[in-house]
Amino acid sequence: MAKEDKQKFESVAWLKHYRYWIVFAFSFLLYANSIPNFYAMDDELVTTINSQSPHRLTSKGIAAIPEIFKEPYYKDARGYAYDYRPLVLTTFAIEHSLFGDNPHVSHFFNVLLYALLCVLLLKVLEVLFKNYNLLLALVATLLFAAHPVHTEVVVSIKNRDEILALLFALIACWGLFKAVEFNGIKKILYTMLGFAFLFAILSKPTAIVLLPILILFVVIHNKESLLVLLVLSIVSIMLLAITQSSIFSIAQFLIMVSIVWLAVFILHIIIYKDDVMNSKWVVRYRRILMGYRKKIAEYNVQSFIAASISIKTAILIALVLILVSFILVLVGVPKGFVPIFLLAPLTYFLQWHKRFSIIHFLVFLLLLSASVLLDMFTSGLLFYIGYIVTKKETKVDIWYILFSAYSALVILLFTDSQSGFVTLSIVILFAVLYKSKWAKYFVLLCACILPTLLYFIIGDDIILSEILVHLLINNLMGVIVVLLAFQVSKKLQWSLVCILIFLISFSGYIPEKFNPDFNLSINASQVYQTQLPKIIEQNIYNRPITYLEAVTDALSPIEYKLGTAAQVLTKYTALLIVPYPLSFYYGYKIIDYQSGFEPLNILTLLAYMLLGIAGLIFLRKQKIIAISILVMVIGISIYTNIFLAAPGMMADRFLFVPSLGFCLLLAYAILKICKQNMGKNSAVLNWQTIAPKLKYSVLTILLAYSALTIARNNDWENELTLFTADINHLEASAQANNLYALALMKYSFNETNPTEAIKMRQTAELHFKKSITIFPKFFNSQYDLARTQSILGEYEEAEKSFVKAAKIDTSFPDAWLQAIDIAMSQHRYNDAIQYFSLMQPKYVEESPSNIYKFGYVYFLNKEYDLSIKVLKRGLSIFPNQADMNLVIGESYRALAKNDSAVFYLKKSLELNPESEQLKQLILEIKSN
Repeated sequence: MAKEDKQKFESVAWLKHYRYWIVFAFSFLLYANSIPNFYAMDDELVTTINSQSPHRLTSKGIAAIPEIFKEPYYKDARGYAYDYRPLVLTTFAIEHSLFGDNPHVSHFFNVLLYALLCVLLLKVLEVLFKNYNLLLALVATLLFAAHPVHTEVVVSIKNRDEILALLFALIACWGLFKAVEFNGIKKILYTMLGFAFLFAILSKPTAIVLLPILILFVVIHNKESLLVLLVLSIVSIMLLAITQSSIFSIAQFLIMVSIVWLAVFILHIIIYKDDVMNSKWVVRYRRILMGYRKKIAEYNVQSFIAASISIKTAILIALVLILVSFILVLVGVPKGFVPIFLLAPLTYFLQWHKRFSIIHFLVFLLLLSASVLLDMFTSGLLFYIGYIVTKKETKVDIWYILFSAYSALVILLFTDSQSGFVTLSIVILFAVLYKSKWAKYFVLLCACILPTLLYFIIGDDIILSEILVHLLINNLMGVIVVLLAFQVSKKLQWSLVCILIFLISFSGYIPEKFNPDFNLSINASQVYQTQLPKIIEQNIYNRPITYLEAVTDALSPIEYKLGTAAQVLTKYTALLIVPYPLSFYYGYKIIDYQSGFEPLNILTLLAYMLLGIAGLIFLRKQKIIAISILVMVIGISIYTNIFLAAPGMMADRFLFVPSLGFCLLLAYAILKICKQNMGKNSAVLNWQTIAPKLKYSVLTILLAYSALTIARNNDWENELTLFTADINHLEASAQANNLYALALMKYSFNETNPTEAIKMRQTAELHFKKSITIFPKFFNSQYDLARTQSILGEYEEAEKSFVKAAKIDTSFPDAWLQAIDIAMSQHRYNDAIQYFSLMQPKYVEESPSNIYKFGYVYFLNKEYDLSIKVLKRGLSIFPNQADMNLVIGESYRALAKNDSAVFYLKKSLELNPESEQLKQLILEIKSN
């Protein structure tokens, strides 16, 4: 009887017993129809797609692995190179040795790795949410596996790096989870397994964004993992710094580590607040604080601006300011104004220390020595003056004098204006003339507003709207600080802090006259400027990203970076909720050049900012919601184009990590709506006990996702099928039209039906024209349009297009040469000569064939003297040219200068002794 009950239970609980196999089979079968696909977009970056153009590394097989670890991910003949992704290239090198260059094998391994990733994700979520119903982890994993935005990651062979990065990050997370369950050698082994995160970075550098997510997971799971996480963060960021083609200074490295460490401590404090508040050092601190508060009460300072400010709010404001300052520097803001007076609450609190003057001076001395914002010098001095004039008893001591002298020296040496001294004079004037507390509040507001006002007035190309916007922002910040000086409710304080965070994000400004690297090269000390060592070659350039790929770059005003970010975030949100239609590319003008201050963009940015804050607020009581939100916000942050310019500005594959947070939130919402008990022991994980409403809700979504995914897999059969499927909803994208037209031209040469080939080329011509209409200065489209028209026999239109292309990019002479060839073929030699005159002389003289063609067209136009002049110039550069000597001889013959003609014809014969025609021509001239 017991045996029958056991068999009955096992048959009922099959879902629990086989859940890992179910996830693996579901994930694999979902993408199985992609295995017969061929190579598609960008696969040439990792493997050989054409035997005539083998990949520079992976085509050598396993023997190339040592070389792979010394070389950048991409490198071409022009010297462009970027990234360091040795692990993904290693997988393709191994594939080449075992199976040759076979797209179906590559697709198979992509699908296999994705299925394994989904299984590991289920394991990690089950451990992370060990106190919740197992259904949560299972439903979230199935939704993640089926989400259609992953098709680009799985079906594109090149995007294996995305799968490997997340796979290794999950391995690291699982290893750190397990480390706490064991002692001794097993704990060491699992901790080492946690360093698998380094393999994630070696798979794709942007995996660094997974570091805060890994920290979030591990801190929530175990409060004793701080030391391991801090060490892992240092090693990971160091690995990222020394393996990338862009230069990392020690200052940037320290900034990144500081931000990560700050995140670790904040998460730990939020999640384990009770433990932290009862710790010895906090108890001691609270006792000291009570003593300070007693001193404050005894001192009876009524006019002091921060006497009643919440310490929690003050510290939060200070941390936010520091974080924003770091971010502004990382994104290339050379002189972004972040008012240092916002640090006032924290330093006001420090003043009650018996040696406050020394502490204050030393802190600001450190800030000034390693400062990353020029205006910090001016604002720091103004703040100290504000501190002095708002005290009930003003006392200037030696520390104030030293600080003032140091600040004045820095202002004098490192700024190109006297704004600091002018503002300082105004502040002192108000302090002397007025004694009321409201006058002193006004003084502090002036210390905030005037530097920005003067900064704009003194600068060049001033726009009144920019002055007003920045004045408004800084004025609002000042008002917030004044309000915080009074007793207000905690809710109001936190609301003001949220507004403050939002306003700070708009306080950066980039005047074009400044070098974006000016901060780090001037303000950082020599030690901080030192570059970290590199493990790959130094003399390479990062991938050039054009306006079509990203409308903003490092030099763009932060206002327009935020505008781009808002548009991208809106589209990403839509794709997470309704993943249709998906696109192979976006770019300009799907994403346009917009200001972040437009109403819709402000709302979008504010919504995401509040979403991130909500994630932190929910961490203690609503961990599932908090984790979901934070994974989405953190995962998407690196692809907003604020920190880095992403090619195309957005891509479906960039949602790979953020979709994990979305699927987790969706799973939680479904379970809640269906009233599923979320407790750990609420239900046995089996099909029969799951509520029908829940089963069919999940199945409906999975079926919809699966249908979209399977259909999308077929679109990726090859480049042409992919572009054809998407182009109808990408009509506004200049680059998408260009890529589609190029693919049509490429495949037209393989088309056996001549009529169909012509039709494909005519369609290509149409889309080249659409691309140019969207972006008239698109050289590639203009040039390829001309080539297409030439192939179609539309020579007149082709010539015009070549000329337009040549005028767009004067450094590309081939466009002029193609136009010249068409003009010469139609005997319009004057037009050909005109085109030559429009070419830069250095391009004419860089090749003997160009000089010959220039001289020859003069000859055909019967301008023999000019022909001789051009060709003699050519012979002085390239002496042994038979063709040039021949045309010079013919020109002299036409001018009836037979001796000279014979001389040059003999030279030509010496260089081409086999020419019977030349011999006959010389004899003919001599006989005359």
